[in-house]
Amino acid sequence: MDRGRIAAFGRVLQEAAQKNSTNSTLPRESLATIQDFQGEDPALFSRLVSGSSIGSGQYFVELRVGTPAKKFPLIVDTGSDLTWIQCNPPNTTANSSSPPAPWYDKSSSSSYREIPCTDDECQFLPAPIGSSCSITSPSPCDYTYGYSDQSRTTGILAYETISMKSRKRSGKRAGNHKTRRIRIKNVALGCSRESVGASFLGASGVLGLGQGPISLATQTRHTALGGIFSYCLVDYLRGSNASSFLVMGRTHWRKLAHTPIVRNPAAQSFYYVNVTGVAVDGKPVDGIASSDWGIDGDGNKGTIFDSGTTLSYLREPAYSKVLGALNASIYLPRAQEIPEGFELCYNVTRMEKGMPKLGVEFQGGAVMELPWNNYMVLVAENVQCVALQKVTTTNGSNILGNLLQQDHHIEYDLAKARIGFKWSPCH
Repeated sequence: MDRGRIAAFGRVLQEAAQKNSTNSTLPRESLATIQDFQGEDPALFSRLVSGSSIGSGQYFVELRVGTPAKKFPLIVDTGSDLTWIQCNPPNTTANSSSPPAPWYDKSSSSSYREIPCTDDECQFLPAPIGSSCSITSPSPCDYTYGYSDQSRTTGILAYETISMKSRKRSGKRAGNHKTRRIRIKNVALGCSRESVGASFLGASGVLGLGQGPISLATQTRHTALGGIFSYCLVDYLRGSNASSFLVMGRTHWRKLAHTPIVRNPAAQSFYYVNVTGVAVDGKPVDGIASSDWGIDGDGNKGTIFDSGTTLSYLREPAYSKVLGALNASIYLPRAQEIPEGFELCYNVTRMEKGMPKLGVEFQGGAVMELPWNNYMVLVAENVQCVALQKVTTTNGSNILGNLLQQDHHIEYDLAKARIGFKWSPCH
């Protein structure tokens, strides 16, 4: 596996959100509307796949956009707000062996409508350098949206219609029942004319599911979907032939363990949680204070769930303490060559049962028990590394990335301000 498969997507730089950090929703109610459900649960779902087969460390949802609706692969990102789609043919790079992702032709959609720069939605997006907005003769809402790995996208904000499948009331599993497509109209999303960054490999855009004012989760909060969404991330290495689902709305999953979402006015988009302890094979890892997991008085640090980051990142001393406990419990020969950024790598030629579980306990007593394939990543033939890396910035956050979340049903409930999870093979 090359470095592209394990590259972190990072967290969005919320410049506009920080300027309006006291607001948790749009100044007025979102214009997004949804068709009436007819005998179905008030929930919509889309197919979700791993990007491993194309060398991406992301998970992709198949979302239908426009009228008539066309299908596009979007990165599922709980660490950013803006949902955007590429509106121009992408530049084909010489080092990319994958075919370019499909692009959206706004002229072919009857439901596309550009948003003026004076509208409320536009105030939550960073404008390109040098741009201006006339109150008397407003131009379309221009944006330049950046991510912490230096990826960025530039375009125009617009209202558009997206479509997802509904499901009947009976049964747990979304894919086993008769379905029909439901339209969500007047969704504010980006029509990008330029997107730069390796993180977007194989994607037509990003599905922003943060809890900031412009995210799809917030825009649909006042609808029957209620600001609830969930997903189950299939085992990363199973590739695009194995799929699970993203659900907007409440599911029928029972016995979820819940932990509160911690509000951080300085970074309102992220899903912060309080970690109360870590254990390796049931033995607590000592020497980590609660303050090592929490948000400080300036709104820095803390611990977040982020589906758009591949690996997980820990601050010191948690990083060294957890790695030390894992190393003491893994009885495999150490690999001779270690890729940059990793510290613990093992030769797994004769890998046997008995690998330790990594337990993460959250506020409220919820515990996520993680088998070895949730915290190990294949980096070369017969070589696996612990998929934890050190936070290198002074004020950086602990990040629980998508590999750590594999094979768990995870539900985000904005109304109740909580995250629920349960181990479940995703298929």
